Amino acid sequence: MELTIEQALQQGVVAHKEGKLQEAERLYRAILQSQPKHADANHNLGVMAVSVNKADAALPLFKTALDANPKIEQFWLSYIDALIKEKQFGNAKEVIQQAKIQGVASDNLNALKARLAPIAQTENTDSASPPQEQLNSLLEHYQAGRYDDAEQLAVSITQEFPKHQFGWKVLGAVLGQTGRNSEAVHANRNAVALSPQDAAANNNLGITLKELGRLEKAEASYRQAIMLEPDFSEAHNNLGNTLKYLGRLEEAEASYIQAIALKSDYADAHNNLGTTLKEMGRLEEAEASYRQAIALKPDFAEALKQLGIFLYINGNIDSGIESLEKAYAIESKDKEKDLEMLLAVLKSRKSSEKSRVRVGDLGNPVNLAESIPNRLILNRVVEADLIATLYEMSSRELDKTTDARFGNGVCSLNFNLFEDTRPIIKNVAEDLTRIITLAIKSEIYIYDSFFNILGAGGGSTPHRHLNKLDMVKELNIANKKYSLVYYLSEGDQNCSEPGILKLYDPGEDILPHQGMITIIPATRQHSAVYGGKKDRVMIGVNFYSL
Repeated sequence: MELTIEQALQQGVVAHKEGKLQEAERLYRAILQSQPKHADANHNLGVMAVSVNKADAALPLFKTALDANPKIEQFWLSYIDALIKEKQFGNAKEVIQQAKIQGVASDNLNALKARLAPIAQTENTDSASPPQEQLNSLLEHYQAGRYDDAEQLAVSITQEFPKHQFGWKVLGAVLGQTGRNSEAVHANRNAVALSPQDAAANNNLGITLKELGRLEKAEASYRQAIMLEPDFSEAHNNLGNTLKYLGRLEEAEASYIQAIALKSDYADAHNNLGTTLKEMGRLEEAEASYRQAIALKPDFAEALKQLGIFLYINGNIDSGIESLEKAYAIESKDKEKDLEMLLAVLKSRKSSEKSRVRVGDLGNPVNLAESIPNRLILNRVVEADLIATLYEMSSRELDKTTDARFGNGVCSLNFNLFEDTRPIIKNVAEDLTRIITLAIKSEIYIYDSFFNILGAGGGSTPHRHLNKLDMVKELNIANKKYSLVYYLSEGDQNCSEPGILKLYDPGEDILPHQGMITIIPATRQHSAVYGGKKDRVMIGVNFYSL
């Protein structure tokens, strides 16, 4: 039985995906015998040619596909990619401009322009350039999320070709993605200095500066990016985020609206606009923006979370919790902890309220956990091998953290100490959980668990243990959060800085001893500076009462 063109295309695509290239090529070419300008068949044959390093053969195929159907974004991207691989840089620039007019997403075009940026730079300098294959490999590593490989190659390129912008640009992006923003600033500044007209580089610098809290400088970088490329929707959105943090809500609203005007399906901008409108008290408009973000991107966890919080604090408790549960189901591993905690607290609150109604108590009973004093001191015997176990665990230097900790010493790589499977760690986790539960007369949700090992000069600046969700006043969860420190070793206290735990509001000084457990409200500011010759070893826990 003779195949229809649609059937032949479907079978060709399946064979292509399964690596049966000869069969796929036979089917695609059979289609072209009947319809020489068939867009998908031409494009797919071009993709196959590129995969075997024959970009020159792919170019006429991509051009035919594009002429047949210029509305398919991938056709533009494939054609531009092949032009760059064939070093037809002038043609690539022209096609990028045509694609922009056609409405191809600017973030995809920016990635292609990034590959042209170092070429444009080196055309105007006498400095040597890395091989194009090396640059392509660097970009592929980054886009595939292979950040270790990308960083290693980017460092190599910047060392050998320090005046070549692209290596610095990717290095800055990798460092930002891996949370090393202080290092990323240096790389991004080099990228901007080497190519001041690169809008994407200016935008990247703005992102890093914002993460470091340098908001005015971030704003300047975003505005420079927009001046260079007025239709850069991501830069408008990022500018809005910075203006919102600066409290300039009307300006932030205008930036988000501009981002959406340039890219109507920009779900992030709709979500950010919703948050800004909520802060401005325009609740109906805020809800509409959140719902629009989710309509555009049904699996948008952040928008589902923001909508859930919005609904909950506006009295729609069941719908709010339902939206938060949807967000939790799709959220990434590194962010789901916040949602898990929030759901635990809100569901517990809802259950408690129902219980009070059932027994006829319509008053406002005091939560026992909220009535504990400004600090609680307990004790626990320290196992002989617990300290040794912590020294064996992977750690990072205190000076390389971005929180309140500073100076000489090390701490956990993350805040999930109690997830470790070592028997001694499991035992202390279970024991501290039991001690806390009995002490505050409430079930608890452990949010953070970690260890600190302080050497001389180690400590922490005055701080509170509050996260972004704790700061949402309408949720009223900050007063359910507590911080615990368990001193495994007090260290050497025969010195000028014996490591006094300083509490504020009201002021109180506590000199720790081995086995001491202190519990304070997470809202209470505290600090410590240690100067002894022996290490001080501690376990910390942040938890919520339920």
